[in-house]
Amino acid sequence: MKCDMCTQLRSSLTDNVLNGVRYHTERIRRLYLQHIKDVRAERGAYWARRRYACEFPEQKLSIIIDGSDQINNGCPWYRTKTHAMEGC
Repeated sequence: MKCDMCTQLRSSLTDNVLNGVRYHTERIRRLYLQHIKDVRAERGAYWARRRYACEFPEQKLSIIIDGSDQINNGCPWYRTKTHAMEGC
C-alpha cells in the first residue's frame, strides 16, 4: 500500500512534467523530497526505539499495531493502492 502524500505528489509531478510546467514541477519535487526525508526520519526514530527496547527490555517495550495482511484484501483494478482507498 502506498502513502497518500507520495501518490499525490508523484501524480502531480508527472502531470506537470508532461505539461511542461517548470515552476510547479520544481516546487512539487521539493515537497516530495521533503516528504521522503520526513518519512525516513520517522522510520529512523522507530528503529532507534526498537533497538533500545531490544537492548533494555526491562526498561522499554516497542509494539507495532498494524492491520492484517492487506495483500489478500486489495482490489486488483487499482494499480497503486493508497491509505485513503482503505478509508484510513
